[in-house]
Amino acid sequence: MSSLYDRLGVGKSASGDEIKKAYRDMARQHHPDKGGDTETFKGVQEAYEVLSDPSRKQMYDMTGSTSEQPQQQQQQRGPFPDIFSMFGGMHSVQKMRKERGPDSGTDPMLGLDAFYNGIDVNMNFKQKRKCESCRKAVQTCPNCGGAGMCVVNRQMGPLTMQSQQLCSGCRGLGQKHMKPCEACKNARYVEKEKAIATKIVPGMQPDHMVVFPGECSESDEYDVPGDVILKFRLAPSRYEWRGDDLHIAHTVTFADSILGFDVTLNDHPSRKTQVLKWSGGPVVHGTVLTIEGKGMPRKSGTGFGDIKLKINVTQPPMVPWTDEQRKALESVLR
Repeated sequence: MSSLYDRLGVGKSASGDEIKKAYRDMARQHHPDKGGDTETFKGVQEAYEVLSDPSRKQMYDMTGSTSEQPQQQQQQRGPFPDIFSMFGGMHSVQKMRKERGPDSGTDPMLGLDAFYNGIDVNMNFKQKRKCESCRKAVQTCPNCGGAGMCVVNRQMGPLTMQSQQLCSGCRGLGQKHMKPCEACKNARYVEKEKAIATKIVPGMQPDHMVVFPGECSESDEYDVPGDVILKFRLAPSRYEWRGDDLHIAHTVTFADSILGFDVTLNDHPSRKTQVLKWSGGPVVHGTVLTIEGKGMPRKSGTGFGDIKLKINVTQPPMVPWTDEQRKALESVLR
């Protein structure tokens, strides 16, 4: 059997504060609700109850004995602190549970056309819920009366000292299965297929979040399950979405920048081909042309933004003009 000091991982010279801190750490680590071993947890509690009391610590150091004669009773409060009183004065494992569980989120990626036209989003996932058959088979634990804790009497000479310990009959849950459950094989939870549905409306911005309250899995650790949160992201695209406008770059030759050109957008998010015709006239490198009303739906729900088309012009061929070419250019430019 390990010594009380070994159970807390401290030496005999440890101060009261060091013993208390070590107890907190070990109790969190070995608590049954966190997957720890019940017997180890009981040993940690026993070590703290003895070593935190100066007179009992002195007796243990002298004799190596704790003189325990445990006798369980129901719902009585002893004079020694345990993990529940240390963390907020709670005397039931159920009360240690947090009221609401953590949220769970996912980030579906959608194309630009989904945000332009709108889309129905349907998702399926696995969800754990308390077994309905178990609810009928579970009764209040007769060992602790539903408190999750039992009182242990410890004999110290002529004195009987009391402290609380986790109920071994229900492992602190306050409830106990009175008969096997065939539906869940005593797992207490069943896994179900859960479907959720929402809509992306035209003009909705990326990173928009949709919350489905309480749709996370249920667990013993929390009273209420957390929310499922969808945060919609924009898939990579050659269009840059700024406000209600779409920005895109297009490269033309030097000749086209003077004589005119057509730009055909086959991948416009409207799913309809859009064509820009530039009839001619000098367009310098970096010019931004506007196609009105061909951008994204406005947030107000009325109208559309524009397409901003940035023109990149390639370098012209480095050849001298002929006399005829020069005269033709002079007739236009002068």
